[in-house]
Amino acid sequence: GPHSSLYGTGALGGVVNVITAVPSETPETLVRGYFGAYDTPSRYRFTDEALSTAGIGLQHSRRIAGTGTTLFFGADGSEGFRQNGGYSRWQARVKTVFGPDSERPLDAFVDWTQRDADEFYTWLSEDQPLEVDPEELGDWLRETDLSIGATLRPVMTQRTSLQIRPIFDYNSVQNYFHDSDDRHHSSRLAADAQLYLAPSLKHAVTTGVEASWTDVTSTVLVTNPSILDLGMYGQDEIHISDKWRAVLGLRFDYHGASSAEADFVASPRIGEVYLPSRQVSLRASVSRGYRAPSAAEQYTATTRFGFRVVPNLALTGERSWSGEMG
Repeated sequence: GPHSSLYGTGALGGVVNVITAVPSETPETLVRGYFGAYDTPSRYRFTDEALSTAGIGLQHSRRIAGTGTTLFFGADGSEGFRQNGGYSRWQARVKTVFGPDSERPLDAFVDWTQRDADEFYTWLSEDQPLEVDPEELGDWLRETDLSIGATLRPVMTQRTSLQIRPIFDYNSVQNYFHDSDDRHHSSRLAADAQLYLAPSLKHAVTTGVEASWTDVTSTVLVTNPSILDLGMYGQDEIHISDKWRAVLGLRFDYHGASSAEADFVASPRIGEVYLPSRQVSLRASVSRGYRAPSAAEQYTATTRFGFRVVPNLALTGERSWSGEMG
């Protein structure tokens, strides 16, 4: 269900939290590889050549003088199961943890990806769904992503912790189409601070603030927007008794983009769990979700397949309510 009360925009349907492992005392090298082949039905076959997909990745982690580092490099690609449906991708990343066994470890990372992908927009005909128009054969695009970030923990005790995370994201897309050389660049600078407090065994309070600034440059947007996102939230997990637990949360989000409609949204959350016995638990929750509109949704002005796409500067974000009993 929606977790916008804690995580903000984009958490309409749920949240997945991924935590990378801390390098062990023993150096470790990991190699992964795969290979696959496509089986195209004979009635739709467009080539006599075998179509396959493959990839390989190399990761090494070790500790030196109390600092743990993980390095990864990988490449993968596919010829696709459709005409003009292949891709090739290169990835590299490094994450370093300073003082991994200390009470206040500091970690930093750099993550880079470049992907060249053929473009399959529409099929040639109903009888040839895996082929493209001859004019579109050879169309491809290049996408580059770069993320640089860190996590600082200036306060870390059994009942109190403060976590600060600055991050920089860069994304670039360049079309190499027979009828288009459209391009897109965006840069995002963001930071958030989260404070966790456990004043007693009955309360676990999480509060925080977030801010991000995004600049977008694109040939398909009616203007090149700058976007400001601000968030402030708080959530209390309450241990009422051995049989009752509750969660109360509230978040405020502001989304403002140049020349477009601004959004200000409150996302509350309330949940309760009742444990009548060791074998049975009953739960109920009501929460509100929110997703801010993207620059592409608000500003795009282009023509595709004879259809004119117009910008909607009055577009506001999605809002949803979700209730659960189980």
